[in-house]
Amino acid sequence: MISRAVGVGWSLVGEWFGSACSLAMRIRAQAEPVVRVFGLASPRRPHPAARAATPPAPRPEEQAREAKYYLAGERPAAPAAQSTAPVGLVDREPGDLPRGYGHDRLVLLARDPWWLFAYWELTPTSRIHALRSLGEEAEGAVEVLRVHDVTFIDFTGANAWSSFDIEPTPGTERWYINVWKPAAAYCVELGVRTPAGRFVSILRSNTVTTSRPQPSPDTTVRWVTLPAHGLPVAGGQSWEDAGHPDAGRDGRSPAPLAGSSDLYAPRPPVR
Repeated sequence: MISRAVGVGWSLVGEWFGSACSLAMRIRAQAEPVVRVFGLASPRRPHPAARAATPPAPRPEEQAREAKYYLAGERPAAPAAQSTAPVGLVDREPGDLPRGYGHDRLVLLARDPWWLFAYWELTPTSRIHALRSLGEEAEGAVEVLRVHDVTFIDFTGANAWSSFDIEPTPGTERWYINVWKPAAAYCVELGVRTPAGRFVSILRSNTVTTSRPQPSPDTTVRWVTLPAHGLPVAGGQSWEDAGHPDAGRDGRSPAPLAGSSDLYAPRPPVR
């Protein structure tokens, strides 16, 4: 009798405990949305193994330093569950620079007194429009670079001092140009020329000036090597010497510094 009563009691306790657990689970399931709305739920801590597997996010200065070595091209977006990079970063996938950017452009650079360098991009649409403007004369037309000498003039397209044409290799988009006169200003036009000599300009470059082939004849420029004890002032003095009460009282200029242009000034011719 006693053992049967004890067994019945334990079974009743087990049923009550199971009912209590089931009731608690239902209350938690119903109360969880309310807790999320009011922000009362405490954030769950990730498992230590998951924290160790997640790499630390790079610092902003590291991101800026690395971004200049990558191209800002398009790539497929990664799934949200796998994307850990902050929003706004450039594409870090390696790649090649595109052959063209879809914009007509002609740039001219001065390399030295006798050489220029031009590079350009001409879209097929602009090339077709230029050939259509020629009409029947487009038959046999070639693409040329026309180099103009525009020294001391405001170039309008027809007032250059002199001009000459270059026929670059078909398909190329860059060319070195040998000019005949240093210390001059040049401008280049890219266009098509008909067999009869008619020229239609498509692109016009910037104007550049080549350098002199020899040192400047201007000897009025003064230079001086900065001493270690102070900055120089007029006459070869340093700031310390200029502030001294006896500086320049004898009517003579102080001795020039070792690196001053006064030591190398041109001497008058001997008569």
